[in-house]
Amino acid sequence: MNKITLLFSLLAISFGFSQNAPIDFETGGHGASWTWSVFENGANPAVEIIANPVPVGINTSATVMKFTALDAGMNWAGCESMHGSDIGTWTPSAANSYVTMKVYQVGFASQVALKYATSSGWAIGEVFAPVSTADTWVEVSFDMSEWIGGAGGDPDQIILFPDHSDRTADHIIYIDDISFSTVPEATCTDGIKNGDETGVDCGGSSCAACPVIEPTDAPPTPTTAAMDVISIYSDAYTTTSGVDYNPNWGQSTAVTVDYSVASNNTLKYENLNYQGTDWTANSLDLSEYNYLHIDFWSHDSSDLGIYLISGVYPTNVEKEFVFTVTADQWNSVDIPLSYFSNLGVDISDANQFKVEGNGTVFLDNLYFSKANLSVNDLSTSSFKLFPNPSQQNWNIESQKGQIQSITVYNVVGKQVLAFTPNASKAIVNGSVLTPGLYFVIIKTESGIGNIKLIKN
Repeated sequence: MNKITLLFSLLAISFGFSQNAPIDFETGGHGASWTWSVFENGANPAVEIIANPVPVGINTSATVMKFTALDAGMNWAGCESMHGSDIGTWTPSAANSYVTMKVYQVGFASQVALKYATSSGWAIGEVFAPVSTADTWVEVSFDMSEWIGGAGGDPDQIILFPDHSDRTADHIIYIDDISFSTVPEATCTDGIKNGDETGVDCGGSSCAACPVIEPTDAPPTPTTAAMDVISIYSDAYTTTSGVDYNPNWGQSTAVTVDYSVASNNTLKYENLNYQGTDWTANSLDLSEYNYLHIDFWSHDSSDLGIYLISGVYPTNVEKEFVFTVTADQWNSVDIPLSYFSNLGVDISDANQFKVEGNGTVFLDNLYFSKANLSVNDLSTSSFKLFPNPSQQNWNIESQKGQIQSITVYNVVGKQVLAFTPNASKAIVNGSVLTPGLYFVIIKTESGIGNIKLIKN
């Protein structure tokens, strides 16, 4: 009797710590009948289990999950299983720490993310995977080995972020075949960071050490007068009070504050996924300021953006400006604060940054300014713009000297056009643009201004 009791006890422990996987959303499989809750995007509809609408390519299975991310709400729209009984409680190990998932994003492409949580709500920050192609099934992978031996306990919930981007319209995403396996061994030749590689095809037990590629030249020296600046990080200015450069947001980015580059202090982010800078104890009213300046340098980042955040969670507002990264040189960017305020950020209550992306990134000279690069800010009256709205082209005429450069951004901060007219008149060719709202930064001999374009 004692042996039978012991056997049943061991079986109970075994079943209590088993994982219901793979998650294939098929009838009789895992995922289809689970209790999925949606979050962080307004009155988002519930997830749907539907017949595969595009059974081609890498995914010809019968049934998938459909997730709708509404335009309204935060940019990390997602869904989560019910604690406990859905996926079950399991112990993360080398055998289940590599997660793959098939994703189909309809009409757009953005990064996706994966996260676990324990029954108490404890979690490690989400792990990101890029999606670069719209309207096709792609398989993304996540290395969740950070959970192995974690102090927070065993997870019993899986959290999906099928659309981790700012939106100007509702987004539909199909998800399928979430599988758990062993992290592939490093091959040093496949162009993927896998196994225990510390970089792409380098580092770890099987590959040569990764080359150390860092900036050797100093960041640009700011020239804006100190009286026109509120500094968040810069050797050139006095930093505003109460700034925390590494708040505990659950992220796994390695942060070095005051990392020396050519005798200049910088912020160094290694293995970036997302990283915060917090000054909520000294929230800033930026109503009289015009620009956010930032200098950054990276050798390997292919995805980089910065959020300006206002308000307090869960009603805070955060919107991203996506950078165009030119590798192996310092990139200097001045973002009109009107870009963020037009998207709903309250610049009278700015209290945080979030930098999101990948790779290793060096940052310096993060500050708000009333002037841009020591030149005057130009009002919209400094330019003639016609027609607006337009279906094709816009004419821009400067009243303040020659137009040196024109840069056009879409509403999610991605640069879509850039050219250097070096004339007092210019034509913006909108033939490659989709209908919608665009922000334009115009640099002239006399200053910098920004205007809005509408394509209908």
